[in-house]
Amino acid sequence: MKKKYSSLLICIITIIFLSQFFLHTEKLQQAFYEGTSLWFYNLLPTIFPFFIISDILNNYHLVDYISLLFGNIIKKLFKLPKEVSFAFFMSMLSGFPGNSKFVKELLDDKIINSNDATKLLTFTHFSNPLFILTTVAVFFF
Repeated sequence: MKKKYSSLLICIITIIFLSQFFLHTEKLQQAFYEGTSLWFYNLLPTIFPFFIISDILNNYHLVDYISLLFGNIIKKLFKLPKEVSFAFFMSMLSGFPGNSKFVKELLDDKIINSNDATKLLTFTHFSNPLFILTTVAVFFF
């Protein structure tokens, strides 16, 4: 009986939300346009170059060079494989969501396991520097 009332309540709330969407379509369209323009003009230009540059560097095996240079430091400091150093330094440069992309690539290539990926995600969560300099600086200053 309790489940019947809770599902009825969810249906009523959903109908109220849908009716509000249909009654206020102008506000909904304006919010959609503002959100899309914010993504297209502010977020995409700050994230896209880092994704392209990281893919180019990854294809030219910069991962191996960074692993040779900084791998021992990362291995001793964080107790992770040496190949993680590329993801660490690129996530410092590109910020999030780049860090999750790099960790996912390492996980897909079976360089690290899921425990190492979780550990790596905890300390590679940096803000995107271009996002901070462009979007945040423009809106707040």
